[in-house]
Amino acid sequence: MAVAPQVWVIPGMLVSYGEMVDTQQHNHPLLQLTMFCGTGSLLLSDNQASDDREVRCSLLNSNVPHILNMQKGWVVLIEPQSEIGRQLIKQLGNTDVLPFDGTSEALTQLDIDFPYQQVISFLNQLDNQVQWEHYLGEVSVNDNRINQLISKLNLCFTNECLKPENWRAEQVAKELALSESRFLHLFKQQMGIAWRPYLLWRRLICAVKLIIAGETATDAAYRAGFSDSAHLSRTFKAIFGISIRQSKAMFKLDS
Repeated sequence: MAVAPQVWVIPGMLVSYGEMVDTQQHNHPLLQLTMFCGTGSLLLSDNQASDDREVRCSLLNSNVPHILNMQKGWVVLIEPQSEIGRQLIKQLGNTDVLPFDGTSEALTQLDIDFPYQQVISFLNQLDNQVQWEHYLGEVSVNDNRINQLISKLNLCFTNECLKPENWRAEQVAKELALSESRFLHLFKQQMGIAWRPYLLWRRLICAVKLIIAGETATDAAYRAGFSDSAHLSRTFKAIFGISIRQSKAMFKLDS
């Protein structure tokens, strides 16, 4: 039976399960955990190498070009600076990809808040000595001001997304009693990623939530703070490797 993909989002992680659309080559600043329930593969493309590499169940490092062909399965995107992400980076070491002999069962109950049991099972297959449940949904740094900002951004997971103007570096810096340049430096130092690309990812999460809820791409772009729907479309395809139109067909949404 066909299973339209389900998407769940918590701080530091986006989880998708179901039948997927084959992607074009893309890369993103997120770690990717891929688990197959049927046929398919993850093709890693290296422009410097003569041969591509094909893997199945695997943990993929940030910014590695890849093409996903999946009949049905799980894709978990993890922010590297989240607590789970930091643990997974240790697992990767100096490698771009960590294949493993994973097992994945079909999800029978789709109307759940978040598939904690399944995600913890996948993580345990990488390392069953780590208490993954202690890290799930946690994103924190040493500086209280940046923690304050992340906590505010995380309100978007349960409430209406923040107004776009409240996300501008100038406005954020003012609220944290910092100069804009000091804020930008501090954020990158603490989070390991610059503010603007991180903000782009968080805006994209908001847009995805809105599109799945039935908003048009134009309305989702406006409410999530993109300059226009074309900007959202370019960002969506760069991160996910498929167009918004393809995603709506995949999720069985009206265009």
